[in-house]
Amino acid sequence: MRTEFQFLKAEGHTLAVFKEARRVDWYNFAGGAANDIISSHLARIAGLSCQPNDLALSFPEGTDATKLMEQLASLTALQVAEHAVFDEQAVEALKFHECLPPPIQQAVLKSRLVKQELLESVLSLRTTSVFV
Repeated sequence: MRTEFQFLKAEGHTLAVFKEARRVDWYNFAGGAANDIISSHLARIAGLSCQPNDLALSFPEGTDATKLMEQLASLTALQVAEHAVFDEQAVEALKFHECLPPPIQQAVLKSRLVKQELLESVLSLRTTSVFV
């Protein structure tokens, strides 16, 4: 990874600001499920839209990197875990989801997908900004 993405820092996370592509990526290597949860939380609490994947969250053109760093620094694992909400696609992936009321659907998904220890690990590491 370091060969392909030479701008990544060895310690903590990297917030890469791509001038040419006009986007900002937060490389945290948290994995798809954790990044989905963090992404949905950022959308709800800060109105920040982004595309999650296994390696990073990609923010669209016009994202203020300084404000984003502040938002990321203010996140806590407990806050993100407690307020995790899953979309219809995740709900429909549950076996027998039709038999469960929506609050129980969300509770089942939260118990299966939210890993408090992982979120604590991801959100506790320092993020460094780089301009690519």
